[in-house]
Amino acid sequence: MTDKVPLSWSNLTCGYAEGFRLSLPDGQLEKGKVFGLAGPNGSGKSTVLTTLTGLFKPLQGQVTRAPMTKVSCLFQVPRQTFISLTVQEVLESAVKNPKLPLSELGDPFGIASLWQTSFHLLSEGQKQRVLITRAFLGKPDVLFLDEPTNHLDAPRRETFWQTLAHFTKVGMAVLVIEHDSEKLRRHVNRLVDLETLT
Repeated sequence: MTDKVPLSWSNLTCGYAEGFRLSLPDGQLEKGKVFGLAGPNGSGKSTVLTTLTGLFKPLQGQVTRAPMTKVSCLFQVPRQTFISLTVQEVLESAVKNPKLPLSELGDPFGIASLWQTSFHLLSEGQKQRVLITRAFLGKPDVLFLDEPTNHLDAPRRETFWQTLAHFTKVGMAVLVIEHDSEKLRRHVNRLVDLETLT
């Protein structure tokens, strides 16, 4: 493990002892690069994600994270998680004072205008924009993004990929999960299609 590689895995099998199992090729997340993971529903994308983030233990193998590595995640969480919060409070659950990093980020997803709006009143697209912003705000070393372009229109999808490219250039290590491998291919440095592994 080096400063350039904040997270890696080897001989990794994810899943459940009495059910779904998936072996993942050895890999690593490198600063300044994007690792893509593609596959249809049921191919194991979320299982791999929860294993790499440490929420699940692997059935076999090892996930190694460099000491003091700061991680941020965008999961496909139920929107009810933030149902009683305003947009400001959702962002504050990631960073104590979100206005400063939001101003530095340039607010590419138009969140500032929604600041005091209740999260549950937002459209699905607006909710996704808030959650993407939340993932970026803390400027993590490693960023996990589970289907980040869901519910975004074409201009916002392009904004997302441009924003991701910016953070990658300044040294963030990223793993992005999407259904469509072709959509991912032009944005990542390495792509694993889980459908070919099962």
